[in-house]
Amino acid sequence: MAKYTYTLRVTDFSGSPFPGAVPRARIRPVRDASGPDGMLSSRDIPVALSGAGTGTVELVATVDTAPETRYRLVVDWLTTTQGGQEIAGWGSEWEFTAVAGGGDIKTMGDVPASAIFYGPPWPANTPPGLYIDTVTGDIGWKEPS
Repeated sequence: MAKYTYTLRVTDFSGSPFPGAVPRARIRPVRDASGPDGMLSSRDIPVALSGAGTGTVELVATVDTAPETRYRLVVDWLTTTQGGQEIAGWGSEWEFTAVAGGGDIKTMGDVPASAIFYGPPWPANTPPGLYIDTVTGDIGWKEPS
């Protein structure tokens, strides 16, 4: 089964990691689906985050699932007491399309799984799709660039 590596970084609006908070991240497929090698369960996939809020995860691309299934990044920020006991903090969620080839999740929030593109120029981080070159007249299927 083809899997690709996806990267992420989670911070607050100042661009800083959350000091004193312990992040727990997971990827949750939006639904069960089938993939190239069989059935795929929508169970949560844990993602280890560094102190800077960065992490990586391997996933099946959205275009390789049927029905095409988007993912949701879920991060719970827990705070700790002086005794080391975790207490509730706050949570955040982002939905994205896992583009074939992998890459940074921040660029995949509103990307279609596959589409028809006319160009050049070609948009950055494009998913696989039908490309129609208006300069050369070429038409064909291309993998993401």
